[in-house]
Amino acid sequence: MRLMGAWRVGDVLVFSLVALLALFQVALGGNLPVLVALYAAAVGALAIGYGLVLWTRGESFPVPPRALAVEGILWISMLGFVFIQGLWPTDASEDGSRAWSAARGATWITCIHLVGLGLMYFLAAQATLRTGRGNLMLVSIVIISTALAIYALLALTQFGDTILGVPKWAYPGVATGTFVNRNSLATVLALGLAVVGALLVGQAADGTDAAMWQRRVLLCIAAVVMAAALLATASRTGLIAAAVGVLIAIVLSRARPLAILALSLGGLLLMGFLLAPLYGEQFVDRLAQLDLTQDDRWLLYNQILEMILDKPLLGHGAGAFEYAFPHYHHLPLSSDLVWSKAHSVYLSSLAELGVVFAPVAYLAVIATCVRLVRVARSNVSNLPRIVGCISAIAAVAVHSVFDFGLEIPSIAYLFAAILGTGAAGAAYPALLPRNTNE
Repeated sequence: MRLMGAWRVGDVLVFSLVALLALFQVALGGNLPVLVALYAAAVGALAIGYGLVLWTRGESFPVPPRALAVEGILWISMLGFVFIQGLWPTDASEDGSRAWSAARGATWITCIHLVGLGLMYFLAAQATLRTGRGNLMLVSIVIISTALAIYALLALTQFGDTILGVPKWAYPGVATGTFVNRNSLATVLALGLAVVGALLVGQAADGTDAAMWQRRVLLCIAAVVMAAALLATASRTGLIAAAVGVLIAIVLSRARPLAILALSLGGLLLMGFLLAPLYGEQFVDRLAQLDLTQDDRWLLYNQILEMILDKPLLGHGAGAFEYAFPHYHHLPLSSDLVWSKAHSVYLSSLAELGVVFAPVAYLAVIATCVRLVRVARSNVSNLPRIVGCISAIAAVAVHSVFDFGLEIPSIAYLFAAILGTGAAGAAYPALLPRNTNE
Protein backbone atom coordinates (compact mmCIF):
# COMPACT_ATOMS: atom_id res chain seq x y z
CA MET A 1 0.00 0.00 0.00
CA ARG A 2 2.94 2.37 0.55
CA LEU A 3 3.93 1.89 -3.07
CA MET A 4 0.38 2.63 -4.17
CA GLY A 5 0.40 5.71 -1.97
CA ALA A 6 3.48 7.08 -3.72
CA TRP A 7 2.41 5.98 -7.19
CA ARG A 8 -1.02 5.70 -8.68
CA VAL A 9 -2.23 2.25 -9.60
CA GLY A 10 -1.96 3.09 -13.29
CA ASP A 11 1.72 4.02 -12.92
CA VAL A 12 2.56 0.65 -11.40
CA LEU A 13 0.51 -1.14 -14.05
CA VAL A 14 2.09 0.59 -17.04
CA PHE A 15 5.64 -0.09 -15.81
CA SER A 16 4.71 -3.72 -15.09
CA LEU A 17 3.35 -4.13 -18.60
CA VAL A 18 6.47 -2.57 -20.14
CA ALA A 19 8.69 -4.90 -18.09
CA LEU A 20 6.72 -7.93 -19.31
CA LEU A 21 6.83 -6.78 -22.93
CA ALA A 22 10.59 -6.33 -22.75
CA LEU A 23 11.09 -9.71 -21.08
CA PHE A 24 8.87 -11.47 -23.63
CA GLN A 25 11.15 -10.43 -26.50
CA VAL A 26 14.21 -12.24 -25.12
CA ALA A 27 13.66 -15.98 -25.56
CA LEU A 28 13.15 -16.71 -29.28
CA GLY A 29 9.94 -14.65 -29.26
CA GLY A 30 8.31 -17.10 -26.85
CA ASN A 31 7.71 -19.49 -29.73
CA LEU A 32 7.62 -22.59 -27.50
CA PRO A 33 4.51 -24.04 -25.84
CA VAL A 34 5.95 -23.73 -22.33
CA LEU A 35 6.82 -20.07 -22.92
CA VAL A 36 3.36 -19.37 -24.36
CA ALA A 37 1.84 -20.74 -21.16
CA LEU A 38 4.28 -18.80 -18.96
CA TYR A 39 3.62 -15.54 -20.80
CA ALA A 40 -0.13 -15.95 -20.44
CA ALA A 41 0.28 -16.87 -16.76
CA ALA A 42 2.38 -13.75 -16.13
CA VAL A 43 -0.19 -11.46 -17.75
CA GLY A 44 -2.99 -13.30 -15.96
CA ALA A 45 -1.28 -12.89 -12.59
CA LEU A 46 -0.84 -9.17 -13.25
CA ALA A 47 -4.52 -8.88 -14.21
CA ILE A 48 -5.60 -10.64 -11.00
CA GLY A 49 -3.34 -8.45 -8.89
CA TYR A 50 -4.61 -5.30 -10.58
CA GLY A 51 -8.22 -6.33 -10.07
CA LEU A 52 -7.63 -7.09 -6.39
CA VAL A 53 -5.98 -3.72 -5.81
CA LEU A 54 -8.89 -1.89 -7.41
CA TRP A 55 -11.36 -3.96 -5.38
CA THR A 56 -9.64 -3.29 -2.04
CA ARG A 57 -9.52 0.43 -2.86
CA GLY A 58 -13.16 0.47 -3.88
CA GLU A 59 -12.32 1.74 -7.38
CA SER A 60 -13.62 0.74 -10.79
CA PHE A 61 -11.76 0.14 -14.03
CA PRO A 62 -10.60 3.45 -15.58
CA VAL A 63 -11.83 2.19 -18.95
CA PRO A 64 -15.03 0.23 -18.20
CA PRO A 65 -15.55 -3.01 -20.14
CA ARG A 66 -18.59 -1.49 -21.89
CA ALA A 67 -16.25 1.00 -23.61
CA LEU A 68 -14.51 -1.98 -25.24
CA ALA A 69 -17.69 -4.02 -25.72
CA VAL A 70 -17.46 -4.55 -29.49
CA GLU A 71 -13.88 -5.79 -29.41
CA GLY A 72 -14.59 -7.82 -26.27
CA ILE A 73 -17.61 -9.61 -27.70
CA LEU A 74 -15.77 -10.45 -30.92
CA TRP A 75 -12.69 -11.70 -29.08
CA ILE A 76 -14.67 -13.79 -26.59
CA SER A 77 -16.71 -15.38 -29.38
CA MET A 78 -13.54 -16.42 -31.20
CA LEU A 79 -12.03 -17.64 -27.93
CA GLY A 80 -15.16 -19.69 -27.26
CA PHE A 81 -14.89 -21.33 -30.67
CA VAL A 82 -11.23 -22.20 -30.10
CA PHE A 83 -12.16 -23.66 -26.70
CA ILE A 84 -14.74 -25.90 -28.37
CA GLN A 85 -12.16 -26.96 -30.98
CA GLY A 86 -9.85 -28.07 -28.21
CA LEU A 87 -12.63 -29.71 -26.21
CA TRP A 88 -14.12 -31.72 -29.06
CA PRO A 89 -12.96 -35.36 -29.10
CA THR A 90 -10.24 -36.22 -31.59
CA ASP A 91 -11.52 -38.11 -34.61
CA ALA A 92 -10.42 -41.72 -34.85
CA SER A 93 -10.06 -41.67 -38.66
CA GLU A 94 -6.58 -41.99 -40.11
CA ASP A 95 -6.33 -38.42 -41.42
CA GLY A 96 -8.48 -36.79 -38.72
CA SER A 97 -10.70 -35.29 -41.38
CA ARG A 98 -13.76 -35.20 -39.10
CA ALA A 99 -11.97 -33.78 -36.06
CA TRP A 100 -12.48 -30.17 -34.99
CA SER A 101 -8.74 -29.91 -34.39
CA ALA A 102 -5.87 -31.81 -35.95
CA ALA A 103 -3.85 -31.24 -32.76
CA ARG A 104 -5.85 -30.66 -29.61
CA GLY A 105 -2.74 -29.87 -27.54
CA ALA A 106 -1.73 -27.09 -29.92
CA THR A 107 -5.29 -25.77 -29.89
CA TRP A 108 -5.34 -25.63 -26.08
CA ILE A 109 -2.03 -23.73 -26.09
CA THR A 110 -3.50 -21.30 -28.62
CA CYS A 111 -6.56 -20.86 -26.42
CA ILE A 112 -4.32 -19.96 -23.47
CA HIS A 113 -2.37 -17.58 -25.70
CA LEU A 114 -5.55 -15.82 -26.84
CA VAL A 115 -6.61 -15.31 -23.22
CA GLY A 116 -3.23 -13.71 -22.51
CA LEU A 117 -3.50 -11.42 -25.53
CA GLY A 118 -7.00 -10.30 -24.56
CA LEU A 119 -5.80 -9.50 -21.03
CA MET A 120 -2.79 -7.58 -22.39
CA TYR A 121 -5.11 -5.47 -24.56
CA PHE A 122 -7.45 -4.81 -21.62
CA LEU A 123 -4.65 -4.00 -19.16
CA ALA A 124 -2.89 -1.69 -21.63
CA ALA A 125 -6.13 0.22 -22.06
CA GLN A 126 -6.53 0.54 -18.27
CA ALA A 127 -2.93 1.64 -17.76
CA THR A 128 -2.77 4.26 -20.49
CA LEU A 129 -6.01 6.24 -20.22
CA ARG A 130 -4.03 9.32 -19.27
CA THR A 131 -2.09 10.95 -22.11
CA GLY A 132 1.23 10.89 -20.24
CA ARG A 133 1.11 7.16 -19.64
CA GLY A 134 -0.09 6.52 -23.18
CA ASN A 135 2.95 8.34 -24.55
CA LEU A 136 5.15 6.51 -22.04
CA MET A 137 3.90 3.18 -23.38
CA LEU A 138 4.71 4.21 -26.96
CA VAL A 139 8.16 5.50 -26.01
CA SER A 140 8.83 2.25 -24.14
CA ILE A 141 7.89 0.24 -27.23
CA VAL A 142 10.34 2.34 -29.24
CA ILE A 143 13.05 1.67 -26.65
CA ILE A 144 12.34 -2.08 -26.72
CA SER A 145 12.42 -2.13 -30.54
CA THR A 146 15.63 -0.09 -30.62
CA ALA A 147 17.29 -2.37 -28.06
CA LEU A 148 16.36 -5.38 -30.20
CA ALA A 149 17.79 -3.63 -33.26
CA ILE A 150 21.07 -2.85 -31.49
CA TYR A 151 21.40 -6.42 -30.27
CA ALA A 152 20.56 -7.78 -33.74
CA LEU A 153 23.29 -5.70 -35.36
CA LEU A 154 25.83 -6.63 -32.69
CA ALA A 155 24.93 -10.33 -32.89
CA LEU A 156 25.34 -10.22 -36.66
CA THR A 157 28.57 -8.21 -36.88
CA GLN A 158 30.37 -8.64 -33.54
CA PHE A 159 29.15 -11.83 -31.88
CA GLY A 160 29.74 -14.28 -34.71
CA ASP A 161 26.25 -14.19 -36.25
CA THR A 162 24.59 -15.94 -33.30
CA ILE A 163 21.21 -16.12 -31.55
CA LEU A 164 21.55 -15.51 -27.80
CA GLY A 165 25.16 -16.71 -28.00
CA VAL A 166 24.28 -19.92 -29.87
CA PRO A 167 25.38 -20.44 -33.51
CA LYS A 168 22.49 -19.92 -35.91
CA TRP A 169 20.78 -22.94 -37.41
CA ALA A 170 18.81 -20.82 -39.90
CA TYR A 171 19.14 -17.51 -41.77
CA PRO A 172 22.92 -17.07 -41.59
CA GLY A 173 24.32 -13.74 -42.73
CA VAL A 174 21.23 -11.67 -41.91
CA ALA A 175 19.99 -10.03 -38.72
CA THR A 176 17.50 -12.02 -36.66
CA GLY A 177 18.12 -10.64 -33.17
CA THR A 178 16.54 -12.82 -30.49
CA PHE A 179 14.32 -14.53 -33.09
CA VAL A 180 14.99 -17.51 -35.33
CA ASN A 181 13.33 -15.95 -38.40
CA ARG A 182 14.46 -12.64 -39.88
CA ASN A 183 10.87 -11.67 -40.68
CA SER A 184 9.93 -11.86 -37.00
CA LEU A 185 12.55 -9.23 -36.19
CA ALA A 186 11.38 -7.24 -39.21
CA THR A 187 7.83 -7.21 -37.82
CA VAL A 188 9.00 -5.72 -34.50
CA LEU A 189 11.09 -3.12 -36.31
CA ALA A 190 8.20 -2.19 -38.60
CA LEU A 191 6.02 -1.67 -35.51
CA GLY A 192 8.75 0.40 -33.87
CA LEU A 193 9.25 2.59 -36.94
CA ALA A 194 5.49 3.14 -37.27
CA VAL A 195 5.35 4.31 -33.65
CA VAL A 196 8.41 6.54 -34.15
CA GLY A 197 6.68 8.16 -37.10
CA ALA A 198 3.65 8.91 -34.92
CA LEU A 199 5.79 10.29 -32.08
CA LEU A 200 7.68 12.53 -34.51
CA VAL A 201 4.30 13.79 -35.67
CA GLY A 202 3.45 14.59 -32.07
CA GLN A 203 6.78 16.29 -31.43
CA ALA A 204 6.33 18.46 -34.53
CA ALA A 205 2.90 19.48 -33.28
CA ASP A 206 4.16 20.33 -29.79
CA GLY A 207 6.48 23.18 -30.67
CA THR A 208 10.04 24.21 -31.43
CA ASP A 209 11.72 24.65 -28.03
CA ALA A 210 15.03 22.98 -27.13
CA ALA A 211 13.42 20.06 -25.29
CA MET A 212 11.29 19.24 -28.32
CA TRP A 213 14.33 19.26 -30.57
CA GLN A 214 16.20 16.94 -28.20
CA ARG A 215 13.30 14.48 -28.29
CA ARG A 216 13.17 14.65 -32.09
CA VAL A 217 16.89 13.92 -32.31
CA LEU A 218 16.58 10.92 -29.97
CA LEU A 219 13.61 9.60 -31.93
CA CYS A 220 15.49 10.00 -35.20
CA ILE A 221 18.52 8.18 -33.79
CA ALA A 222 16.26 5.32 -32.67
CA ALA A 223 14.65 5.23 -36.09
CA VAL A 224 18.00 5.13 -37.89
CA VAL A 225 19.16 2.21 -35.73
CA MET A 226 15.92 0.33 -36.42
CA ALA A 227 16.13 1.13 -40.15
CA ALA A 228 19.71 -0.20 -40.27
CA ALA A 229 18.66 -3.41 -38.52
CA LEU A 230 15.65 -3.73 -40.82
CA LEU A 231 17.93 -3.51 -43.85
CA ALA A 232 20.19 -6.11 -42.24
CA THR A 233 17.27 -8.54 -42.00
CA ALA A 234 16.97 -8.41 -45.81
CA SER A 235 13.20 -8.62 -45.34
CA ARG A 236 11.48 -7.10 -48.34
CA THR A 237 8.00 -7.27 -46.83
CA GLY A 238 9.31 -5.82 -43.56
CA LEU A 239 10.67 -2.75 -45.33
CA ILE A 240 7.42 -2.23 -47.23
CA ALA A 241 5.39 -2.62 -44.02
CA ALA A 242 7.56 -0.09 -42.18
CA ALA A 243 7.26 2.37 -45.07
CA VAL A 244 3.47 1.99 -45.07
CA GLY A 245 3.33 2.57 -41.31
CA VAL A 246 5.42 5.75 -41.47
CA LEU A 247 3.47 7.01 -44.50
CA ILE A 248 0.16 6.52 -42.64
CA ALA A 249 1.58 8.52 -39.73
CA ILE A 250 2.40 11.41 -42.06
CA VAL A 251 -0.95 11.29 -43.83
CA LEU A 252 -2.90 11.34 -40.56
CA SER A 253 -0.74 14.08 -39.11
CA ARG A 254 -1.96 17.59 -38.56
CA ALA A 255 1.44 18.68 -37.33
CA ARG A 256 2.43 22.34 -37.54
CA PRO A 257 4.69 23.56 -38.86
CA LEU A 258 4.99 20.97 -41.60
CA ALA A 259 8.53 22.13 -42.33
CA ILE A 260 9.70 20.73 -38.99
CA LEU A 261 8.08 17.39 -39.68
CA ALA A 262 9.50 17.27 -43.19
CA LEU A 263 12.98 18.12 -41.86
CA SER A 264 12.85 15.39 -39.22
CA LEU A 265 11.66 12.70 -41.63
CA GLY A 266 13.99 13.94 -44.35
CA GLY A 267 16.96 13.66 -42.01
CA LEU A 268 15.82 10.18 -41.03
CA LEU A 269 15.68 9.05 -44.65
CA LEU A 270 19.06 10.61 -45.42
CA MET A 271 20.78 8.79 -42.57
CA GLY A 272 19.02 5.60 -43.58
CA PHE A 273 20.44 5.82 -47.09
CA LEU A 274 23.91 6.52 -45.65
CA LEU A 275 23.66 3.34 -43.58
CA ALA A 276 22.36 1.24 -46.48
CA PRO A 277 25.83 0.44 -47.88
CA LEU A 278 26.83 -0.95 -44.47
CA TYR A 279 23.79 -3.11 -43.76
CA GLY A 280 21.81 -3.33 -46.99
CA GLU A 281 23.94 -5.64 -49.13
CA GLN A 282 21.85 -8.74 -48.41
CA PHE A 283 18.66 -6.77 -48.98
CA VAL A 284 19.85 -5.50 -52.36
CA ASP A 285 20.91 -9.03 -53.31
CA ARG A 286 17.44 -10.37 -52.45
CA LEU A 287 15.82 -7.66 -54.55
CA ALA A 288 18.06 -8.55 -57.48
CA GLN A 289 17.15 -12.23 -57.15
CA LEU A 290 13.42 -11.59 -56.92
CA ASP A 291 11.49 -13.84 -59.29
CA LEU A 292 7.86 -14.28 -58.33
CA THR A 293 7.35 -17.10 -60.82
CA GLN A 294 9.99 -19.23 -59.06
CA ASP A 295 8.95 -18.48 -55.48
CA ASP A 296 7.84 -21.60 -53.55
CA ARG A 297 5.54 -19.38 -51.55
CA TRP A 298 2.95 -19.32 -54.33
CA LEU A 299 2.94 -23.11 -54.47
CA LEU A 300 2.54 -23.12 -50.69
CA TYR A 301 -0.40 -20.73 -50.88
CA ASN A 302 -2.14 -22.87 -53.50
CA GLN A 303 -1.87 -25.94 -51.29
CA ILE A 304 -3.09 -23.99 -48.25
CA LEU A 305 -6.13 -23.00 -50.31
CA GLU A 306 -6.77 -26.71 -50.89
CA MET A 307 -6.53 -27.16 -47.14
CA ILE A 308 -9.02 -24.34 -46.50
CA LEU A 309 -11.50 -25.63 -49.07
CA ASP A 310 -11.38 -29.10 -47.51
CA LYS A 311 -12.73 -27.76 -44.16
CA PRO A 312 -13.98 -24.24 -44.91
CA LEU A 313 -16.40 -23.76 -42.00
CA LEU A 314 -14.70 -25.24 -38.93
CA GLY A 315 -11.06 -25.18 -39.98
CA HIS A 316 -8.37 -27.62 -38.88
CA GLY A 317 -7.93 -26.30 -35.34
CA ALA A 318 -6.29 -23.21 -33.89
CA GLY A 319 -2.52 -23.64 -33.79
CA ALA A 320 -2.74 -26.92 -35.71
CA PHE A 321 -1.43 -25.78 -39.11
CA GLU A 322 1.90 -27.59 -38.90
CA TYR A 323 0.11 -30.84 -37.98
CA ALA A 324 -2.61 -30.61 -40.63
CA PHE A 325 -0.65 -29.24 -43.59
CA PRO A 326 1.47 -32.38 -44.24
CA HIS A 327 -1.75 -34.10 -45.43
CA TYR A 328 -1.97 -31.49 -48.22
CA HIS A 329 1.73 -31.02 -48.97
CA HIS A 330 2.69 -32.46 -52.35
CA LEU A 331 4.96 -31.79 -55.31
CA PRO A 332 5.91 -29.49 -56.95
CA LEU A 333 6.23 -27.73 -53.56
CA SER A 334 9.65 -28.67 -52.20
CA SER A 335 9.69 -31.57 -49.76
CA ASP A 336 13.12 -30.57 -48.46
CA LEU A 337 11.59 -28.01 -46.10
CA VAL A 338 9.15 -28.42 -43.22
CA TRP A 339 6.36 -25.88 -43.63
CA SER A 340 5.39 -25.27 -40.01
CA LYS A 341 3.92 -21.84 -40.81
CA ALA A 342 1.66 -20.65 -43.61
CA HIS A 343 3.78 -17.53 -44.28
CA SER A 344 0.53 -15.55 -44.31
CA VAL A 345 -1.41 -14.73 -41.16
CA TYR A 346 -4.62 -14.46 -43.17
CA LEU A 347 -4.32 -17.85 -44.85
CA SER A 348 -3.16 -19.46 -41.61
CA SER A 349 -6.17 -18.18 -39.66
CA LEU A 350 -8.57 -19.26 -42.40
CA ALA A 351 -7.04 -22.74 -42.45
CA GLU A 352 -7.15 -23.10 -38.66
CA LEU A 353 -10.42 -21.32 -37.76
CA GLY A 354 -12.46 -21.54 -40.95
CA VAL A 355 -14.10 -18.77 -42.92
CA VAL A 356 -16.65 -18.01 -40.17
CA PHE A 357 -14.47 -17.34 -37.14
CA ALA A 358 -11.16 -16.29 -38.74
CA PRO A 359 -12.62 -12.91 -39.80
CA VAL A 360 -13.79 -12.31 -36.21
CA ALA A 361 -10.21 -11.51 -35.17
CA TYR A 362 -9.85 -9.10 -38.09
CA LEU A 363 -13.13 -7.42 -37.15
CA ALA A 364 -11.93 -6.87 -33.57
CA VAL A 365 -8.87 -4.99 -34.87
CA ILE A 366 -10.94 -3.13 -37.47
CA ALA A 367 -13.39 -2.03 -34.75
CA THR A 368 -10.54 -0.43 -32.80
CA CYS A 369 -9.14 1.15 -35.96
CA VAL A 370 -12.50 2.66 -36.97
CA ARG A 371 -12.95 4.23 -33.55
CA LEU A 372 -9.41 5.64 -33.69
CA VAL A 373 -9.96 7.20 -37.12
CA ARG A 374 -13.15 8.87 -35.88
CA VAL A 375 -11.47 10.30 -32.79
CA ALA A 376 -8.28 11.37 -34.60
CA ARG A 377 -10.11 14.35 -36.12
CA SER A 378 -10.92 15.94 -32.77
CA ASN A 379 -8.62 14.50 -30.09
CA VAL A 380 -5.46 16.60 -30.55
CA SER A 381 -3.92 15.78 -27.15
CA ASN A 382 -3.90 12.05 -27.92
CA LEU A 383 -2.98 12.35 -31.59
CA PRO A 384 0.47 10.66 -31.30
CA ARG A 385 -0.83 7.44 -29.77
CA ILE A 386 -3.94 7.36 -31.93
CA VAL A 387 -1.83 7.81 -35.06
CA GLY A 388 0.74 5.36 -33.67
CA CYS A 389 -1.90 2.68 -33.23
CA ILE A 390 -3.38 3.20 -36.70
CA SER A 391 0.10 3.18 -38.25
CA ALA A 392 1.00 -0.02 -36.39
CA ILE A 393 -2.21 -1.68 -37.60
CA ALA A 394 -1.39 -0.67 -41.18
CA ALA A 395 2.19 -1.98 -40.93
CA VAL A 396 1.10 -5.31 -39.44
CA ALA A 397 -1.77 -5.67 -41.92
CA VAL A 398 0.69 -5.35 -44.82
CA HIS A 399 3.34 -7.61 -43.32
CA SER A 400 0.78 -10.30 -42.44
CA VAL A 401 -0.06 -10.82 -46.12
CA PHE A 402 3.23 -12.60 -46.75
CA ASP A 403 4.48 -13.56 -43.31
CA PHE A 404 3.63 -14.84 -39.85
CA GLY A 405 5.02 -12.19 -37.49
CA LEU A 406 1.80 -11.99 -35.47
CA GLU A 407 1.96 -15.74 -34.86
CA ILE A 408 5.08 -15.18 -32.74
CA PRO A 409 3.83 -14.73 -29.15
CA SER A 410 6.09 -11.87 -28.08
CA ILE A 411 5.19 -9.85 -31.18
CA ALA A 412 1.49 -10.53 -30.69
CA TYR A 413 1.73 -9.19 -27.12
CA LEU A 414 3.54 -6.09 -28.36
CA PHE A 415 0.80 -5.47 -30.92
CA ALA A 416 -1.95 -6.07 -28.32
CA ALA A 417 -0.34 -3.48 -26.04
CA ILE A 418 -0.29 -0.94 -28.89
CA LEU A 419 -3.94 -1.65 -29.67
CA GLY A 420 -4.92 -1.26 -26.02
CA THR A 421 -3.02 2.00 -25.77
CA GLY A 422 -4.82 3.29 -28.85
CA ALA A 423 -8.20 2.17 -27.54
CA ALA A 424 -7.60 4.10 -24.31
CA GLY A 425 -6.67 7.17 -26.34
CA ALA A 426 -9.95 6.92 -28.24
CA ALA A 427 -11.88 6.64 -24.96
CA TYR A 428 -9.94 9.44 -23.21
CA PRO A 429 -12.25 12.46 -23.67
CA ALA A 430 -15.36 10.77 -22.30
CA LEU A 431 -13.80 8.76 -19.47
CA LEU A 432 -10.93 10.72 -17.92
CA PRO A 433 -13.00 13.24 -15.91
CA ARG A 434 -14.64 10.32 -14.05
CA ASN A 435 -11.33 8.59 -13.22
CA THR A 436 -9.07 11.15 -11.58
CA ASN A 437 -7.57 8.60 -9.18
CA GLU A 438 -6.63 5.91 -11.64
